[in-house]
Amino acid sequence: PIRDARVEVTRAISGIRIAIRELDNMTGEEIPMDYTPAGAGYKAHTILEPIGVVVAVSAFNHPLNLAIHQVIPAIATGCPVIIKPASLTPLCTLRLAELIQQAGLPVGWV
Repeated sequence: PIRDARVEVTRAISGIRIAIRELDNMTGEEIPMDYTPAGAGYKAHTILEPIGVVVAVSAFNHPLNLAIHQVIPAIATGCPVIIKPASLTPLCTLRLAELIQQAGLPVGWV
């Protein structure tokens, strides 16, 4: 029904906004190494790096929202994505991939 579709799109938009906000929290950390006398005065630094290709599997009951929750965080952190759409609702996922490419993501990233 149209009501369910509207709710799903609203939730998907919310998921995108949450992912964007979370990017601000994703910074490397500085960790004091003074847990032992040998580490006194030393600090370790973490660096966040993409881990590689992410496989996203969508479901038929919420094809857009579930894909968004997997795809957007992956590409936002530098990981290409392979999307496996649900066999009952593949057009939602295919349209999402088209829109992401239209937004400027390089061909082959989604």
